[in-house]
Amino acid sequence: MKPSHVALSILLTVIARPLFAAESCQAVFLEPARALEVSEKSLLTSEQYEALLKSVDALLGDLAVPNGVHIKIAEPGVGGLYSRKTNDIIVMSSFLKYPSGKGNHPKYSTAILSHEYGHAIFDKNMRELSPSWNALEIESVTILERSNKATKAYMDAIDTAVRATTPQEKAEAEVVKSKALEEMMAAGKRMSQLLKMRDVSSAYHELFADTVAVVRFQDPRIIFNALSGNALIKDQLKYYQDPKTKEAVKFSEKDLIRINIENRQFDKSWGEAHFQQWLKDINGTIANKSLHPYLLLAPTRAALWDVIRNKVKNPHEQKHILTKLVQVLRKHYEENFKDAEAAQNIDPVKFNQSLISEIQQMYSK
Repeated sequence: MKPSHVALSILLTVIARPLFAAESCQAVFLEPARALEVSEKSLLTSEQYEALLKSVDALLGDLAVPNGVHIKIAEPGVGGLYSRKTNDIIVMSSFLKYPSGKGNHPKYSTAILSHEYGHAIFDKNMRELSPSWNALEIESVTILERSNKATKAYMDAIDTAVRATTPQEKAEAEVVKSKALEEMMAAGKRMSQLLKMRDVSSAYHELFADTVAVVRFQDPRIIFNALSGNALIKDQLKYYQDPKTKEAVKFSEKDLIRINIENRQFDKSWGEAHFQQWLKDINGTIANKSLHPYLLLAPTRAALWDVIRNKVKNPHEQKHILTKLVQVLRKHYEENFKDAEAAQNIDPVKFNQSLISEIQQMYSK
């Protein structure tokens, strides 16, 4: 589902907006820094989910293990998420299929949990390793407060001007109103820049989180298989086909399956036809004022798999894959996005080419 542009402090939707109702959950504390709740309707046990999380931790090498994460395994439903703001993870115990309404194999909930946990890992390490990344994350949360403060000052100034009893009082109110309007415009412009930057950072997030699942399961199609037939596509159609949204480009169900699911295969063949279709999809999402987080780095997924495919099954290599990827993504981010303004006119082709080059250099060492 397309991220909401109402405010930057909203939760990052990783797969789709979650529709869940875990009516009866049992709390299991794995360690002081992490908590897990598993719905009684789940087909897997809390011990199985705990083992999965520990096996992911074993792949982190020099990366820091995220702390303060609260994980909830809900009953079968649609979607899952990681919240950057609250450090919460929600994963369905199985994904409902469309149009049957039946759940998929419960093993896929562990794949999705690996993905969502990957977001927490990436967020933790990027915040610690990249001051500029952390600064933009903080500003993304505070910009709405700045905008609201300016809006309130503007409205108060209008009220003061109306109630003014002398020319001087009215003139003073007009000065305040003018300054508040300038601040509102500046905050709005910056918010627009940060929203585009959030699209870019989300693309880095999705690449890393998908890679966590791919390395853990040693399967380049694990996320693709987990999401195939997912009912989340039906939900997205409501947005992309509703004429009230007045979007520049309408996407069909086939389009959304390709953009959200098929492009997440790490072993996808990138011939000329697929590349041209990717360009068409990219241009369509840009026309809709969005850099789609799953779509943007689709070619990079294939290039990454090419250099790690022989490493994922090697115990000596496994623990270096994710560490190196964070190093690459941090370097690429800091070289290209020293400020949110740099994301406004991003070239998706060059974006992938430069990242692929850095990945190939890093993993050749």
